[in-house]
Amino acid sequence: MLSARNKFASPYISKLANFLDRFSTVILTATLVGTLLLVLPIVLLPTPPEASQNPTGEVFDVQSKIDDVFESPVHVISLVVEARDGDVLQQSDLHELLVNQSNLIAEDQDGDLAVVGLDVQSYLFSYYDSESARQVSGVTSLANAVDEVLRQHPLLSTTLSEASDEQVKFAIHLLFSNSQTSGLRDDISVKATSEVKVLFGEEIIWWTAPALIFNVFADNEKLGGGALSINLTGDEATLNKEEFSRKVQDILRGNQVSFQIWAIAIDVNLESEEQGQQAGIFITLTAIIALAIVGIALRSYWSVAFTSVGLAALIIWLKGISTLIGIKSGLINDLIVPIAMISLGVDFAVHAIRRYQEEKGLGNVPAHAFRLGITGVGGALILAFASDSIAFLSNTSSGIEAVVHFGFAAGIAVASAFIVLGLVVPLAVSRAEENAAELPISAKLNRWLRILGGLGITVGAGSAIIIMIALSTLIGLTLLSVVFILLIVVPFFIGKRFARSNENKMAVNETGYPVAARFSEYIVESVVRYRIAVLSVTTVITVVALLMAIRLDSTFDAEDFFSSSSDFVVSLDKTDEHLGERGGEPAVILISGNLADQSTIDALTSLYENLQTNQTLARHSDGTIRYLPPDPLAIIRHNTESDFARQRALTVTGIEITDADGNGLPDTTSGIRAALELAVAEGVYNSDGDVIYNSDRVASVYRRSEGKDFIRITVLLPGTRQQSNVGEAFERLRSDLDPLTTISAIESYGLTGSAFTRNEGLKATTSSLQRSIPIAAGVALIVLVFAMRSFRFAVVTVIPIGLVVIWLYGIMHVFGFDLNFVTATIGAVSIGVGIDYSIHMTERFREEMNRSILPSDAARKAARGTGMALMASAGSSIGGFAVMGFAPMPMFSSYGILTGTMIALALTASILVLPALLTMVTPVLPSEQPITESGTSFD
Repeated sequence: MLSARNKFASPYISKLANFLDRFSTVILTATLVGTLLLVLPIVLLPTPPEASQNPTGEVFDVQSKIDDVFESPVHVISLVVEARDGDVLQQSDLHELLVNQSNLIAEDQDGDLAVVGLDVQSYLFSYYDSESARQVSGVTSLANAVDEVLRQHPLLSTTLSEASDEQVKFAIHLLFSNSQTSGLRDDISVKATSEVKVLFGEEIIWWTAPALIFNVFADNEKLGGGALSINLTGDEATLNKEEFSRKVQDILRGNQVSFQIWAIAIDVNLESEEQGQQAGIFITLTAIIALAIVGIALRSYWSVAFTSVGLAALIIWLKGISTLIGIKSGLINDLIVPIAMISLGVDFAVHAIRRYQEEKGLGNVPAHAFRLGITGVGGALILAFASDSIAFLSNTSSGIEAVVHFGFAAGIAVASAFIVLGLVVPLAVSRAEENAAELPISAKLNRWLRILGGLGITVGAGSAIIIMIALSTLIGLTLLSVVFILLIVVPFFIGKRFARSNENKMAVNETGYPVAARFSEYIVESVVRYRIAVLSVTTVITVVALLMAIRLDSTFDAEDFFSSSSDFVVSLDKTDEHLGERGGEPAVILISGNLADQSTIDALTSLYENLQTNQTLARHSDGTIRYLPPDPLAIIRHNTESDFARQRALTVTGIEITDADGNGLPDTTSGIRAALELAVAEGVYNSDGDVIYNSDRVASVYRRSEGKDFIRITVLLPGTRQQSNVGEAFERLRSDLDPLTTISAIESYGLTGSAFTRNEGLKATTSSLQRSIPIAAGVALIVLVFAMRSFRFAVVTVIPIGLVVIWLYGIMHVFGFDLNFVTATIGAVSIGVGIDYSIHMTERFREEMNRSILPSDAARKAARGTGMALMASAGSSIGGFAVMGFAPMPMFSSYGILTGTMIALALTASILVLPALLTMVTPVLPSEQPITESGTSFD
């Protein structure tokens, strides 16, 4: 039978509370068995594939077509060499680099470049280097060219190992002033300087450069094949390439006496894994501190013990059910959702346990206090569960797989949190406090045992939680089992043995209210008294925050995810510094149709002219556009201009290539076709009859399939770390393609590139997560209207949700945070947290209003009860996530800072703003007309 405190509660919730109490042993046993069974799919079933973050669209379709049509024979590793003394164009620097290159080639010949997972064989790729006009084996740099000049020039007649700095400078002058090798100037830093000097009786240009860039070419097929992509994929071939690239970097670094070397963006997956491990201790502390604060707030050993184990069980439920029904993995679902659920899980547990403690503090025995507590808070818990689920499931309407699966995963987590932490954990707490007693020792010693046990279980369970999230479910479960047995099962049975009287139970019987509850009551009382001023200030702050929020940009910079001191980020910084406008990220133009048609050639010529005037593209030092070789039009030109190539074409195809107008292109369609067929059969020849691009290299940019030609033209985009540059470059390149639109021989064309796919994926994902916010708020409003049977209470409950999102995005803009996959997820999670806090305050206010005449009294009493739980829940989460803010990996650091901020804002809205709104919309009724459930309406 319910006490007067709960006589207005739903009879269905009362029945639920009685059911849980009556069958407590069965329910607790079933929960334990079910949790263990959910480990089986995690261990036995294959890990679900990673969810794609790519939406549909042209750039993705074009990229897919390129992957299907073209081969990728070469895996390219680009490296930046920066001198320690400011000039890399000296004998010591270049000689050290040359020696390291020779070491790399020697190790490759011995098969020592193979990493675990790769066969022992040679991996370097032989190719023709157009800049130095030499055939090379896998690696070449300015050092090779200088050494060759030093050996061959009659004034020098030396080697790089024995040359003086003056001789090296003279050789560099000869290389840069020779039309055949002047392209090597593009390999030195854009910060290079020059001056005229007289050396060996000749006037030369003396070059000084802080850095140079060079490439290593490896056989892509031997490394596992596949296209180059800088993404978090984690597949075996990609990881092997990253390990291989790191090994190449280590050999080329050598002792780094004269310089430092960074391979550019070679190891995004390995870097992510390693920095994630470094951040592991901070993530672990997040869970531990959150649980410790719960223990301090609830002042109950069994409360913190079962909450700790319940959170760990929540992770098992999430991973087990997700694996069972096929929820795909990924950064968000594997790390972000489980960590975020710590906050929501704690919220369910704290509110349920705190209400149970309130009832027990009035003198009720634990079993009866549990029934009263669940009956009182159950409505709010169910509403929070329903609203959270709707908020997260609203993301499933997105067309992006990663966002859809985020919605399902978060929905599973909320349901699991409601069951495990909202119902089962408080039930376990009540049973433990009912049956276990303190040891027959001093109260002080008992207190210290509880403190030490609480610390042990928070550390143990917190560690198990993170191990299950980031490392191994089995290892985490093993640790959790040890903690459960030693710190719950053993203390329970020892305490049960000494249970002799109710006065000796470990339960905490309070008649007063904690300091936090009284503080919360004081705050709300002040807010209600000055509610007009509070709401006015809130409005001003919200308007300012909104103006800031709408200026928030979407970005995807490596520094947002990895430590600024990591090789990955430093390599990008050095590339920007030394390559500047001469390099960047590839942008690819795909064209299909009849390439041998003269109208197609004319259109391509016009396209190339447009590209030359495009200021968003990387250029050589002479101002010409930088194409990644081989360039399709250059293939035709080389095989047209070379006498040897024309003779080979006649032999191979039976067609004579003519160029009467001397424009470097065949005069006839058959001649164009012959030049292309020769390239496919034998490669591309220069004027000396050397193969400068073999047929494998040609196949990477030109293919003929089913009577249709496919070509891809690759240019470079500088400054793609700024998303605004990416959008501008895309629009400009699209306009450059206009000459192709009217050519009937061209069937299709399109534009893609990793910068464009990343940009489109980022925009689509963040906008999808943002669109889900008003959808979730709208659906939550409908649910609350029907559940509360009051339109005005439903509206004021939803308002804080919008405030939290606006405030959060405004703060993000002010402090330099941008929208990316991780920060956009926080915005989506804030809906769930905001709804929870608001619902608990509104429901408790309505309950207290049934026993009050003045709304201000109801608000004060609600703050004294639920306010304490809100502050405990928020405090535990804020404390935990604040520690994560110190993680060295910016992705976790920003997540911790922003999540802690978001929870603080949700608490602020529910404690400061919501009571003012509730008292404003609630009329003052005569004492003889209390508000009853039947009396509420859709007002």
